[in-house]
Amino acid sequence: MNTKNFVIDIERILGKMVDYYQRIFCDENLLPTNDIDNNRATGFTERNMTFNFCHNYMDLYKGKGFVWQEMPIIGQSRQHIDSVIVHSDTLLLLEAKRLHSPYHFEELTSENVSYTNRKHKTVQYGDLRRLQTYYKDIPIYKYLKPKECYAILLADFFIQRGKNAQPKIDTYHQHYQQYFDKEYPVFNKGNMEYYLYYKIEQIPIN
Repeated sequence: MNTKNFVIDIERILGKMVDYYQRIFCDENLLPTNDIDNNRATGFTERNMTFNFCHNYMDLYKGKGFVWQEMPIIGQSRQHIDSVIVHSDTLLLLEAKRLHSPYHFEELTSENVSYTNRKHKTVQYGDLRRLQTYYKDIPIYKYLKPKECYAILLADFFIQRGKNAQPKIDTYHQHYQQYFDKEYPVFNKGNMEYYLYYKIEQIPIN
């Protein structure tokens, strides 16, 4: 796989995801939430990100390749990969996280954030590190024998101004902007802001 063209295609997919989410935000009646006034239960689950990414991947490549959701990791109880895409001789391993707090960022990236007061119980076993460690331990790996493997991290950040501590939220936002490969400003109106992010890490096959 040509890495440069691959990154361009990933950005095309994210662009289509942005278009889709913008259509939703244009009509507040379509927002998947039951308590928008109190910044609770926003409804934008992680599965929305992986589903929309995989859907747009299949659309871009005209049905070529294969997609699995929640593929188990052999030998790791209750552990799975959110989405797995087989692209010819390449594996794409997707993990998604809603960035409700810096703890969720740590869960996704395995990166310790200095401004947090505690570590989430799963930080030491974060999503990115799990992909880098157990990429061979999925049911199709031995059959496929891929030549390349990539971890794709997807994340979103939903802000409602006036319902959060603004200085902390802005600090988190700045940190996310620096960490991910690209930020997509999806919606910014009134007190509501919504952002999508992605990061690609090639996993050396050894």
